[in-house]
Amino acid sequence: MNSFLEEQEIPPDYLACAFSNGALDATLALSIFNKIFSSNNYALACLMVEMNRKTGFSAPANIGWGLFQGVLRWFNRAWVCKRDNRGIITVRERHRAQTISCGEDLIYGHDIFEKVFREL
Repeated sequence: MNSFLEEQEIPPDYLACAFSNGALDATLALSIFNKIFSSNNYALACLMVEMNRKTGFSAPANIGWGLFQGVLRWFNRAWVCKRDNRGIITVRERHRAQTISCGEDLIYGHDIFEKVFREL
């Protein structure tokens, strides 16, 4: 017997929290970099910023590795922030092609994902 929740069984409140609390965009990645950079006496040159979500039986909701994980990947983007020797900071998304395909899962997946996303 599969003890994982199916996508259509995930409570909408959990989806809303997972989407909003896990959203990581370039602006947030840059803010994290700048905060560490300013408190680190300007020694930081490169930082990878990515979400690490707790999954499995001890997670807040016992969700399998289905479409939901792909949708979360769209919100939980990974970024590389680099400062060059002139002090210019660039922010680049890692695995962009994978992220784009995960966004398609959000739109063309189960209706509950799109409904919760639009309500946010």
